Amino acid sequence: MSVPMFQSELAPPAIRGRLVSFQQWAITWGIVVSYWVDYGLHFVQSDVAWRVPIGIQIVPAAVLFVAMVFMPYSPRWLVDHGHVDEAHVVLANLRAMGDLNAPDVVTELEEIKESVRIDGVTAVRSYTELFHVPIRRRVLIGIAVHALSQLSGINVTLYFAPTIFKQSGLTGKNASLLAQGLSGVVNCLFTIPAILWIDRWGRRKTPMFGSLGCGIAYFVQAVATGATQHKTFDEN
Repeated sequence: MSVPMFQSELAPPAIRGRLVSFQQWAITWGIVVSYWVDYGLHFVQSDVAWRVPIGIQIVPAAVLFVAMVFMPYSPRWLVDHGHVDEAHVVLANLRAMGDLNAPDVVTELEEIKESVRIDGVTAVRSYTELFHVPIRRRVLIGIAVHALSQLSGINVTLYFAPTIFKQSGLTGKNASLLAQGLSGVVNCLFTIPAILWIDRWGRRKTPMFGSLGCGIAYFVQAVATGATQHKTFDEN
């Protein structure tokens, strides 16, 4: 949660959706790398097969830890905690090469200050207020969007890919793992349209078309699985 929030508070409003989408793309790259590393180490018959995948994960974690030391606090967080002058400097460095008097910097700072002021007046101060109108509607919409996006996305295929591919007719010791690696590549590639056009399509149309595409893909997958009749479970 902290990473996309930090990105959204640092990103220019015009390309905020695109920059936050890069995080999802980075996640899909991580999935691709993990699949192909697992596939390659599947042929290794020693403890290296599990030590290497664990060790590789240390590298991006270390890079993130070191890089965050040099990252600024977000302007919104600074304003919310009373550090308006520091927020002004951070915005100037991010938007105008340090020019504190740049019109865009001054305008955005005033917008942040006004947003923080409104949030201070209307902020939810207890968990019970989450169930009151109109906050309740926002909470339910947020929960529904996140829950349904996980239930309708590619997660099921990624988690059960080896079994699904075997049921679809892919036989052989390594065929399902290979297909799983290819599905990771497809997942990565089809994240790119959202990066390119989310700010143009808007926040509603993007998940609408994405859900439609997922539904069609799952229908094709179900038909392929049913048509081949390859069983990988004990019917008794």
